[in-house]
Order: sequence, then C-alpha cells, then structure tokens
Amino acid sequence: MPGKYTVRSSSARGGANHGWLHTFHTFSFADYYDAKFSGFGPLRVLNEDFVKPGKGFGTHPHKHYEIFSYVVRGALEHKDSMGNVENVARSWVQHTTAGTGITHSEMNASKSKKVHFLQLWAQPWESGLSPSFALKSFPDESKVGHLRPVLAPALTGKVKLNSLAELLGDDVIRINQDLYMFATIFEANGAGTRSVTHTPLGAEPSSKRKIYIHVVMDETSDGVVVNGKQTLKPGDGLFVEGVTSWETIEISAAGHQRAEFVLLDMTPID
Repeated sequence: MPGKYTVRSSSARGGANHGWLHTFHTFSFADYYDAKFSGFGPLRVLNEDFVKPGKGFGTHPHKHYEIFSYVVRGALEHKDSMGNVENVARSWVQHTTAGTGITHSEMNASKSKKVHFLQLWAQPWESGLSPSFALKSFPDESKVGHLRPVLAPALTGKVKLNSLAELLGDDVIRINQDLYMFATIFEANGAGTRSVTHTPLGAEPSSKRKIYIHVVMDETSDGVVVNGKQTLKPGDGLFVEGVTSWETIEISAAGHQRAEFVLLDMTPID
C-alpha cells in the first residue's frame, strides 16, 4: 500500500517578525501553536530563520534535544558551555546533543549581512545523554544532483538500523536517533543532474518510515516536484507517512532555476 503524502505550503507555517529575526515555524514553537503540527516522528522543530547583522539568540539553556543548524547563507557565531566557539558558515552543519543540559548562543557573525539558516530539533532515543558538540562541512559541490548524507544515527548497537548507517562511516554527523538527513542542490539552467531518488531507510524492507522534505526559501527558485505529482515551492514542506523500502521517492527540479532542499528519513515512533 503506498504511503500518504501531504503538502504544507510555506504560507501555512507559523512564525513571527521580531525585527531582528524573521522566523517561520513548521511545527508549534514559541507563541505559535497548532495541535496538528506539534511534531512528526521524533522531529519536533524545523524553523527557517533570517537574522539581521550583529543580532541573534543570546545565551540560553537547552536540555534533552538533538539540535542542529543548517546554514543557507551567511554565518552563525556559536558559543556554548562546553567551551566551543565556532563560526558556522554556508555548507557547514552544527549539531548539539543537549542531553543533561547546556547553555549556548547563536549570533549572526556578520555586521553587514543577514544569516539564513534552518534550525531543527529531534527527540533523542533516550534521556540523560551527555552533552556533546559536532561541526562538519558538506561542500555545495557534494550536494549538486545528489542526496548528500548529512546526519545519520549513532552506532550504539541499542537500536536496529538500516545497513547504510554503518556504511556512511565518518562521512556524516552522528545523532542519537534513528533519523537521517540529506541535502540536495539542483543547479540553474540544467547544469548537472536534475532528479534524485530516495529509498526509505528502515531496518527491514517492510519497516515503515516517515519522510519530511523541506525546500529552502529562495526568491529565484522554482522549487521541486515529488513523484511527478506534488510541486513544492520554496518554503513548502512534504510529509510522507507509511512508506517502506519497496516504495521509492523521486524528487526533480520544478523548473530551470536553482533549488535546494533537505530530506529527513526517520522512525515513525514519536
């Protein structure tokens, strides 16, 4: 039986414009609440943030969640209570296991340009984890016409995983959840491959998965088309439920302009 596919338009998201921050919320967050969108599998937060020069999120606490930032344009200055001080620029992904508790800040590292990034939180597969930090570069050329793996489950042996988890080795950031993240760029004017195919990553061929596809906001982008049916414009998302490895998902460029998206493949367990 084929999975269920549900498009959510960019304009249907929550969010706010605070002046220094223009933010869009896929799920309930801060003052935005929608009972129908409080999470998807272990994914709890997907915010698309635009932060003005020199502004940002001052020092604040976190516990429990797996937190990761995907920088689209500009750079974030990250500081945390573990002693990490890093500039997270375009093509870099930052991951924090908040675990038993940390404090951190994320500021726009530039005094003249906005920073645009995706902020995601996922529920870990267990509580009481030790806090940790990871930072890794995923150059744009590795994403062009390709589903570039960015995140993959930690190899703890506690959870049965798809064989890809081990094959990826040190080429990804490891997180404490059965969740994978991929990033893809389709270049403008037909340069490179304009279509990719994803096979859901359950531990067994019959294992049901949840997939979420988010198209990065870009005024010049035409977005993507999924399985030749669902068109996703910049900022749109697609929820896919109940798919197994017997069902592939094809994502193609919707036009001639550049498009960038992330795909998250995860356990259906909340």
